[in-house]
Amino acid sequence: IIKKLITRLQKRYPNVYNVLIDERNRHMINALKTLANQNPNRHILVIIGAGHKDAIQRAMDKLQPSPVEQTMRSI
Repeated sequence: IIKKLITRLQKRYPNVYNVLIDERNRHMINALKTLANQNPNRHILVIIGAGHKDAIQRAMDKLQPSPVEQTMRSI
């Protein structure tokens, strides 16, 4: 359901999508990369909304080599 709503938001209201989803994703991804690089031997717990999970997961998967052990689960 979340993916459908986000897709609908992106198509109908691209400016709102950009502010609520895209810009926030970029900010969180950059913050997580910085945090992971500064703490390579630590586990980091991140709690995010379901609407941000896929984009953040894709970005974290692209880190090579990954400083983060990734386990993202929906609760």
